[in-house]
Amino acid sequence: MGASKINLDTVESVQTADLRVLRFALGENDACRLVLDQPVDEGELVLIKASFKVSVDSNNEDEDPSLVRRRVVPFLARVSEVTADDAGKLTQVVSVIEKILDDDRRFFFDHYFGNLDAETQDLEFEAKHIHFNPA
Repeated sequence: MGASKINLDTVESVQTADLRVLRFALGENDACRLVLDQPVDEGELVLIKASFKVSVDSNNEDEDPSLVRRRVVPFLARVSEVTADDAGKLTQVVSVIEKILDDDRRFFFDHYFGNLDAETQDLEFEAKHIHFNPA
């Protein structure tokens, strides 16, 4: 996924927590808007995995032409703005993509913006909140 600028000498442990992504929107300049089921703090890192259904091209006539596979695009996003709803159950987050491989970036942006009607229907998101405990 690429190198990160983390000084491991200053980190005692790393904790992760699963986050359920209820809504996702990608905007300009790598800005993402997410609705999560748990609170996160500004400045925290979130690992997001976007999963696309992609049809399998096959030269074998015996194979089912409707076969699909999942292409997962992982990326790290840093939380820049957090807004909790009145009940405290949902958290709206604005984050900026910090780390994503070039090939994954091209695939993600092409499929996310290329055909919103068909592609995003088969798009799923998973997320993990990453917290570094100082030494």
